[in-house]
Amino acid sequence: MKLSIIIPVYNEEQTVVELISRVRQVKLPKGVEKEIIVVDDGSTDRSRNLILKEKKKYPEIHTYLSIINLGKGAAIRFGIKHATGDIILLQDADLELDPNEYRKLIRPIMSGQADVVYGSRFLNHHNAIPLKTRLANGFLTFLTNILFSTRITDMETAYKVFRSSVIKQIRLRSVEFDIEPEITAKLAQLGYSIYEVPISYQPRRVDEGKKISAKDGVKAIFSLLENKLFPIYPPRKSIILPVIIGLICLTLSALSLRYYINQKTYYIGSDVYYYLGAADSFTNYGILQDLTQDPPAGLITPQNGIVFVFALFKFLGFSNQQIISHFPYLYYILYLISFYPIYRITRLLNFSGTQKYFTALFYYGHWVVYRLQLHPVNDGLFNVIAFWLIFLIINWVITNKSNLIWIAALSIIGSHFRVNIYIILAASTAALILYKKWKIAFSVCLIALTSFILFKFLYSSGLFSASSQHVSDLSVYATYLTEKLIENNRSGAFFEFQLNPFISKRLPQLFLFPLDRLYSQLNYLYLIFLLLPFWWLFESLKKKLFPETLFSLIIILTYSFSVYTTYISHRYLIHTYIFTIILLIRLFWRHVLTRHMVTGYLCLLIAFTMFNLTLPEGESCTPDLIKELSASGFRLPQDSYLFSQSNRHTYFFFNKPTRREYFLESAYPIYFVGNQDYIDSTSLLVSQVNGAELESEILRQRSHSPSCYLVRSQLVK
Repeated sequence: MKLSIIIPVYNEEQTVVELISRVRQVKLPKGVEKEIIVVDDGSTDRSRNLILKEKKKYPEIHTYLSIINLGKGAAIRFGIKHATGDIILLQDADLELDPNEYRKLIRPIMSGQADVVYGSRFLNHHNAIPLKTRLANGFLTFLTNILFSTRITDMETAYKVFRSSVIKQIRLRSVEFDIEPEITAKLAQLGYSIYEVPISYQPRRVDEGKKISAKDGVKAIFSLLENKLFPIYPPRKSIILPVIIGLICLTLSALSLRYYINQKTYYIGSDVYYYLGAADSFTNYGILQDLTQDPPAGLITPQNGIVFVFALFKFLGFSNQQIISHFPYLYYILYLISFYPIYRITRLLNFSGTQKYFTALFYYGHWVVYRLQLHPVNDGLFNVIAFWLIFLIINWVITNKSNLIWIAALSIIGSHFRVNIYIILAASTAALILYKKWKIAFSVCLIALTSFILFKFLYSSGLFSASSQHVSDLSVYATYLTEKLIENNRSGAFFEFQLNPFISKRLPQLFLFPLDRLYSQLNYLYLIFLLLPFWWLFESLKKKLFPETLFSLIIILTYSFSVYTTYISHRYLIHTYIFTIILLIRLFWRHVLTRHMVTGYLCLLIAFTMFNLTLPEGESCTPDLIKELSASGFRLPQDSYLFSQSNRHTYFFFNKPTRREYFLESAYPIYFVGNQDYIDSTSLLVSQVNGAELESEILRQRSHSPSCYLVRSQLVK
């Protein structure tokens, strides 16, 4: 990013050298270049010679010399025309204002909070402002606010800062001091809000070189009235395109939600019933255990944040059915508004309007994202937390605005939803160390450590019920994953069972669709999405681009963790999809051809989404049989045993846990739900363990491949 500093000069021999020296010595945020443009407006004293001497000593200073005196407005317009920076700042050649305040002047623009920033002398109550100046400026500012519905305190301030794209689109006509009201009036007419920050002010007297007079105040009044009555500015940016893009995004998202609800997709996954059972246990017994099994088992996963959310809703009086059917709407709203941190990130990256539109369409137009985001489990809330957490860290680095409390809160909460939160914090710490942001790196590292200690404390507490299936300690959990990886490597199955499915199945599903029907090897084309973060990692380190470095590290570490732990489901990778798309747009926007490639990819993605929304949801024999039985009013006797191939579904639909021990203490009826192989093998084990034969009858059959059954049996000794 580059900051262009425009310094109009007219007869400032006493201050111009000192001013240029101060501007040169100003330290800007890391990654921000400085462009100094000095425009001499026909000075008749030694200012011109002094400027040329400074130019010889410091060739990087750009100087433009006018033969005649035209006015401050003309010098500013000339400087704007030749400025090449992303941000343009106006600096008077006197020493009334302090260049050391540049950082806070450009911070709102860098953080995406504003497009225009004014430094207000009146917001700093320590300034000794002469009464005459206070009254004159107060009146002109009041008139500006009345005429143009602005809310500013210092219209005539010399510190005005703009995005280059904003100020360059305005056709300025003033050549004297009336440039100040003209700029403000036209910015207001274009719909830009003016963000003010307090600045220090050391006023000088007329005998010290101050040039503005009462005559210029009158001209300012006429300029304001003229711009109000006879506005000459570019037409307001058309809102048609943003509205169309917004409607497309909302339509795609609404269609996806409608499909999800109509197809009752939330009934298919089993994890939600597992978490509901744990929430039932927490609300009824005060401990976390898996009630979908009989006897209850300990939870087999360490991340159970959604359990506490479900429990909260249960305390508020919601039933399991209400939670499972209403949560998709809550997740849908969260996903809609969670584009905001993504949008803020694109502003920090200085994306153009079109690039932002593409990012929004990729975000809202991917059917896989909705299918996974709307499912009421940990992932939906984790993705929301991840987007905000990454934005806050980037914003802290670029704007130097600390978000420590929010980052800590999101990290501690997020650690209970997905272990990937530690990947984000680890990647952030590594990126911060690479950029020598030691203070922020230490803070983020401390937050990660604190989150882990609090999580471990909760996980090791008596809140969790122990069982043979329960990984009782996080160190054991890490050891388990390591042993799993070693075992796969010894068997030579790492590529076959982990890396190959990730490359040939999960990446295609995440970024578009598998190409198996055409030719399975074409799936390896998706490797471009895997190679992209590696390319950006080297490129961003070379060019000192912190956000791109952070995105690349998060994507690489997340993919590595997914393959390492065999957790390669694309539902764990949604945030990597979004940030890979941002890197893709960032890279491919440089050339017309690659830009068309991104456009084609986006069109394919949206077309495939629309196609998928016309297809019926896939069937699953045992869950569908359980749903049919529940819908027909079938209920299991209280005094009975249940063995189900889909134990979590039966807990929800039959309110009955699945027996996990084969020894049966009583001669109650036994019900089996599942396919033929499951029923045969399970009934054989029950018969052998209890030393008795089973008499069985089929109560319900569902034709499928393979067929599944509801069977009632009785032990006969």
